[in-house]
Amino acid sequence: MKKGFLSKTFFFKGFTLIELLIVIAILGILAGAILIAINPGQKIASARNARVKSDLAIMFESAKEFNLQIDESHCRDGGSYPSNFGEDGGISCGIVWYSPTPAPPSGYYDYQSIPAGTCLPTKQYDDSLGTGPCTSFSISGPAYLDPNSVPPVTTTTSRWCIRSSSGTITLDSICNP
Repeated sequence: MKKGFLSKTFFFKGFTLIELLIVIAILGILAGAILIAINPGQKIASARNARVKSDLAIMFESAKEFNLQIDESHCRDGGSYPSNFGEDGGISCGIVWYSPTPAPPSGYYDYQSIPAGTCLPTKQYDDSLGTGPCTSFSISGPAYLDPNSVPPVTTTTSRWCIRSSSGTITLDSICNP
């Protein structure tokens, strides 16, 4: 207690428990509303889809460039797309044509070529082997659920796909060359 002007008694008091609980409840409601407005799950899916599309575009351009490379000292004379790529990048005919950084998990991207199997550049073509140059390819990667993407990803079986014939990234459940 403290005596004030004209001998009146003043009490100093803090916040009551009810007042503190009300303020905490209001802050919780505001935080929940902000989280709903931001929707971090959708933002993460959008970022992952953007990464996959970017990787597909880079791999597509690398495969196209590989098709045009001519290397007289090795086995390349152009005219064939790569036959495959692994987790450490695409290696065909001793030339690395795609090296992802950081390396994606095994099976993250799927590369298919026509003809399937080992494709030989024109310089190495041997009819007895039954293989020749790869004339087309497709690359696919996972699509994450995101109803706001263009086009919207609404099923877990969808994959982003790019084909050598079109050069555009599409959303498909099956990605064949």
